[in-house]
Amino acid sequence: MLFEVDSKTKKTSVTIQKDDTTEKYQCTFLACDNPMCTCGNLYINFFHDQNDSKSNENKSIPQINVDVQEKKVIINPEKQKSKDELELEEYFFNALENDDYQFLYKEFFSYKNLISEKAPIDSIDAHFDYLKVETEGLMYAYNDVLPYGDQIIVSIDGQNYFVLDQYCLLPKCPCTDTSLTILPVETSAAKTKPLCLLSLRYATKKWEPLKGQGSVFSFEKVRKAMVNQVPDLYGLLRKRHLKLKAVYAHCKKKNSPFGTPVETIKVGRNDPCPCGSGRKYKKCCG
Repeated sequence: MLFEVDSKTKKTSVTIQKDDTTEKYQCTFLACDNPMCTCGNLYINFFHDQNDSKSNENKSIPQINVDVQEKKVIINPEKQKSKDELELEEYFFNALENDDYQFLYKEFFSYKNLISEKAPIDSIDAHFDYLKVETEGLMYAYNDVLPYGDQIIVSIDGQNYFVLDQYCLLPKCPCTDTSLTILPVETSAAKTKPLCLLSLRYATKKWEPLKGQGSVFSFEKVRKAMVNQVPDLYGLLRKRHLKLKAVYAHCKKKNSPFGTPVETIKVGRNDPCPCGSGRKYKKCCG
C-alpha cells in the first residue's frame, strides 16, 4: 500500500518512486462539504516531507482527485496543469491498488461523517416523500437521510453487522417506535435481504420480533448484541429520532412536493393513526 500512517502523529504520508529516486510527501484530505452529496470525490493535497533532506521548503503541490467509490483517479483534461501535476496524476493512476482505495474510502467517510454529525439542521436539505409520510406513516432510516452519519455496528458470532434504524417522522406524533433491520456490513440495504427484523419502543425498552424473509439470527441474540455493545442504546435512538424529525420538519417547511403545500388527509379520532403506531389517532398524533 502506498499510504502510511504514523502511529504517534497520526499523519499520513506517501512515498513516490521516480526512476531511481524516491520522494516522500505528507498528505491531507478534503471532500465535499455538503453532507447530502454522495459524489465520492476525495481531494488529496501533498506537501513535501519536512524531514526529507532533498526538500528545502514545505511547499504544497497540486491536488489529486480520486473517486473512492468508482476506484479511479479523476483526470480533468480541460484544466491546465504543471508537469509535476501531470506526472503525479499518471503515477497514482497506475499505482493505486485495492488496499489504497479502501484506505482512501475510510478517510473520505471520516471527513463526511464529521460534517454530517456537526451540520446544523437548517443546512441539511434531504429528500422525503412528504405525501407518504403524512398519509401512510412512511418511516425513514437515519442513514438513508444522512448517508455519512454515525452508523450502528454490532458484532454477532464474530462478524460485524449494520443496523438500519427507521423512525416515524410526523412532527406531532409522540411514538418512540423504531424499526431495526440487520444487514451485512459489506452490502448496501438495496442489494440484500435483511438478516433479522425487530421493533423497539425505546421509551419503554420494549422489543418485539418482526416477521421477514431471510431472518437468520434469533431475536434474542440480536437484542443482547445491541444492548451489550451500543453505549446508551435507548438514549442514542431517541437522539437520532429527534434529529430526523427536526430535519424532516425543516425540509417540509422549505420544500414541498411539486412546489405545493403537502395535503394532509382527514383522519377520524377512532381511526388507526397514519403514523403506523397501531394506536387510535386520538391517542397518538391527534
